Amino acid sequence: DGFQIRYSQVLSVATLFKEHPDFAINFRPTSQVLKTAYMNLLLCLIETLNKPPHSLSETELSNACSELTDLTDAGFKLEWLKTKLDEVTLEWKK
Repeated sequence: DGFQIRYSQVLSVATLFKEHPDFAINFRPTSQVLKTAYMNLLLCLIETLNKPPHSLSETELSNACSELTDLTDAGFKLEWLKTKLDEVTLEWKK
């Protein structure tokens, strides 16, 4: 889909497209640099949300929320990741 990724990210991106094949269907930037930056942001966000909730800071959760908003504003369909963020935040508050 025109994203440049590091070799170490290939498995993560392949899994992402397999589990959520239409997540980037409305993502239309033409700049390769911009596409890559958004993909890196998405991969970092997923990595953050896969950490144990108790290991995250309030700032990390706030940043995750902002990053998710930026990604959805750019055209990514990330309802599944919003659900994950909500679950992590709820668990963190406990």
